[in-house]
Amino acid sequence: MEKILNYLSQKGYIDKEAGNAAENYNAEDEELIKKRLQDLGYIE
Repeated sequence: MEKILNYLSQKGYIDKEAGNAAENYNAEDEELIKKRLQDLGYIE
């Protein structure tokens, strides 16, 4: 999850300095996000 958040922050999509967003997600949320990104072709 941290890798994804770092990427989004570097691209300017999120402001990671506003707080640690990774703390707001659990393992189930992370799997849902990964699956969605895979379905969209952003990650393998």
